[in-house]
Amino acid sequence: MEGASGGLRHGEYRLEPGITPDGLLDKLVRGEVVTYLVRVPEGITTRTLIESLNSNPHLIPLASHIDLGNLVEALGLSFPFAEGIFLPDTYQVKGGDTVASVLKRANEAMLDALAVAWAERVNVEVASEHELLILASIIEKETGDPNDRGQISQVFHRRLSIDMRLQTDPTVIYALGDTFDGDIRRRDLRVDSPFNTYRVKGLPPTPIALPSKAAIQAAAKPAEGDYLYFVARGDGTSQFSRTLDAHNQAVRRYQLRAQ
Repeated sequence: MEGASGGLRHGEYRLEPGITPDGLLDKLVRGEVVTYLVRVPEGITTRTLIESLNSNPHLIPLASHIDLGNLVEALGLSFPFAEGIFLPDTYQVKGGDTVASVLKRANEAMLDALAVAWAERVNVEVASEHELLILASIIEKETGDPNDRGQISQVFHRRLSIDMRLQTDPTVIYALGDTFDGDIRRRDLRVDSPFNTYRVKGLPPTPIALPSKAAIQAAAKPAEGDYLYFVARGDGTSQFSRTLDAHNQAVRRYQLRAQ
């Protein structure tokens, strides 16, 4: 092992009782540092993700001047917005890694996932990978049952195709921000925000959450069908309808009855 010191790797090591000097040196040369798993969950906002990563004791947090407003510039990311651009997954880190490095890895993974989905897109009403990501974030937040993702995607694509408002509650909740108390009221649907899809046609200006790879794929490959409406059944699944009359009946059956 003579001369091996030039290849030593810094980091946190776990040393077993009775390890020999040669064994220690070999571990250092091999760089067998302790690693930890960091979970980036789907459906959360970038702000929540940053707060979670900054509180991780194994990671060096972002500088205090970096927030959602300047994150793209601070990390040198290629997107025009910072919301929703990190792929949910489990990432392996070492003690002393920076939050910035984890975010860059998650962003690179998101770019890869988007590129694959965009290349395989079929019958979509979005014009770019950016718009695909925005739609995927809405699908993520609307999905109670993973099996419904494709049909929910179909509904939104059809609404976009006929210039119908998306009218999706999760965008309103995002618009309300910290003022949302858990219940959407009629007045909330009138909130003046570019994220309020009850008032504004088309997609909101940015994603509203971190979409999973499955939601991205659903956005790129909507299911077959001509549904225009859906409502939660209360068991995690959705009831899909082609007409407003059928939808109103479903609302009375699954929503009003449960209140």
